[in-house]
Amino acid sequence: PIIEEQFGYKVYILRDESDYIQEFFYTPKNPRIPERANKHAGFLLGGMCVANRNLKMRPLRKFFAEVGECEQIVGICADESARLQKLSKKVNRRALLAELGIEKHETAQICRNYNLRSPIYKTGKRQGCWFCPNTTIKGFAELKKRHPELWEELRILSLTENLVSQSFRHELSVSEIDRRIDELNSLPEQISI
Repeated sequence: PIIEEQFGYKVYILRDESDYIQEFFYTPKNPRIPERANKHAGFLLGGMCVANRNLKMRPLRKFFAEVGECEQIVGICADESARLQKLSKKVNRRALLAELGIEKHETAQICRNYNLRSPIYKTGKRQGCWFCPNTTIKGFAELKKRHPELWEELRILSLTENLVSQSFRHELSVSEIDRRIDELNSLPEQISI
């Protein structure tokens, strides 16, 4: 990887033992809310992302436990005051970008200069999970266009019965989002969305 070649830092790719589909079909043994007994978790909830907790943070915590005490460099910029405030309560974490006075609008160019920019930014403004409930309708339209197989997977998942979380995006079902994508695609080209 380019980080190792250009900067000499060892890169580790971490993965959890679980994945999105396993999280979707997870059935808690003793849920705190009785109505959730014998139901699958279902779609992620915006703002309470189980995928972030289980698929991203769990392997990170496991890795840090294995390597012992270390300092984490977190990608928070100088103009992200709320995130910096949260970070100030953490131990052994630094926001190097903020320390250097780098703001969000400057990071894309830095990443371009070092060939660190994800290819996903060629087609969208937001990088995240393809199943993220915080994605915009326009973002889902792009997913459906470029990866119809993933959109079909979401559609099939939406037919699953006995789910705790039936809504896919902020109270909207996959079929409702699909309808909105069709409406979006039917707009004349000159209209800006």
